[in-house]
Amino acid sequence: MTSEEVAQVVIRISGEVIHGVKEPNKPPTINIKPKLPFPGGIFTGHAFDGDKHLGQALIMSHFLTGESMIEAYIGNFHGDLYGKVVTLVNIHRLDRDQLALLADQLLLLLPLSIPPSL
Repeated sequence: MTSEEVAQVVIRISGEVIHGVKEPNKPPTINIKPKLPFPGGIFTGHAFDGDKHLGQALIMSHFLTGESMIEAYIGNFHGDLYGKVVTLVNIHRLDRDQLALLADQLLLLLPLSIPPSL
């Protein structure tokens, strides 16, 4: 099964939260290594710790480390999830129009979150 086929049938991903690259000036995210390859892209969904709803999630799938990795920002969540199994559900890929809207919204936030540099 290709990663694109997996994306069409998978609406739930669970995995242990692992440490990622600590990048300055980036909001905190969780990192999960999926058991099956997942296509690169930007998705939305909801994050759960067991039965506890953690919040809506902006989910990015990438291969920056050479292997498939899921990185998710959970809106308004502040806490430590390392070592816990988090489940992402109702996963939907953002289309081109949704990505453009998201980019516009993020640009409004950038001056507040990233200090200027030369």
